[in-house]
Amino acid sequence: MADHHHSGVPGSPSDSADRVANLLDLGRPADALDECGRALTLYPDNSELLALASMCTRRLGRFAEAVSLAERAVAAQPGDDYAHGMLASAQLAAGRPDLAAQTAYTAVQMRPSHWFHHARYAECLIALPGGRDQALQAAQRAVELAPDEPRAHGTLASVAYPTGAKPTFEHLNLAEAALHEALRLSPGNAAMLHDLARVRLARADHAGALSGFSDAIVMDPRRTGETALSNVRYALKRIVLFQSLMVIAATVLGSWIGGKNPSTVSRGAIVVLALALGVLLVVRWRAFLAGASARVVVGQVFRSARPLVGALVFVVLALGTLLLAAFLPGGGSMGALGAAFMLAFGAVSCVMLARSR
Repeated sequence: MADHHHSGVPGSPSDSADRVANLLDLGRPADALDECGRALTLYPDNSELLALASMCTRRLGRFAEAVSLAERAVAAQPGDDYAHGMLASAQLAAGRPDLAAQTAYTAVQMRPSHWFHHARYAECLIALPGGRDQALQAAQRAVELAPDEPRAHGTLASVAYPTGAKPTFEHLNLAEAALHEALRLSPGNAAMLHDLARVRLARADHAGALSGFSDAIVMDPRRTGETALSNVRYALKRIVLFQSLMVIAATVLGSWIGGKNPSTVSRGAIVVLALALGVLLVVRWRAFLAGASARVVVGQVFRSARPLVGALVFVVLALGTLLLAAFLPGGGSMGALGAAFMLAFGAVSCVMLARSR
């Protein structure tokens, strides 16, 4: 999260800060830090430049340095809410959410009318054990202060359903509503599309999740690509595992229906079972691959995930063998049903070998 609040005349510290902020917005933190360093040789105690330098080093993963620079910014101008906010972000990135929450709250007290401070405070609180309720209150306050700001709604969603958390139905509803509003305000935001896909995946809406992750990758591959691809792999693994288990269940049911000496009626039931399951799987895959982005991204994932491809082949072979069992005499029918079971079990084994993330 970035927060720029400067403007100035050419040659001034604020003019340098503008150039740094533009480079950060372009995703060039190393160049921004170089620009900051040059400006700080002329203005070594400028709070805004020190805070921006902290942001640059934080984005470069140099968290201890980010904290040090932000502390210098606060020392240079103790009454600057922006400097305190940057210090809170640096402390949070450095793994000190307790200190970060205290610092973020100081920024809120200094400037309670600014939505961004409340959003940052929420991000710090959610990292604390038992901090979700307070974090939700802070995030909702940010939305109240800036109802037309997509990032405020995005923060509310990330607090309602943080990464790695086990969501409740109510939290998923809150996150989904917040993300829909954020995307209404900013339709081309790939990060919000990705987060909405996470919510859909948590709801087991695999078609919606694959579509959302794929759209996010195509829209902004640099910022969301790797994480979204990881989530696509995870979603596909879940899908193929569930379908493999469905085929296992169908083979067990077919064995129960047919028995050792299947009648004409039981053979017909096995045919119906195999065909119905086959049609269901085809329909589901048509839904999973409905969008152009999904077809491209899912194809890319399958090309690099041979165990998943193997699992799908086993599923198809198991269904074909299940269907064949209806047309073989006595012992042959039972043998085919056993083979179908083993093929489906092989599909499950392949899924287990596939990389999840």
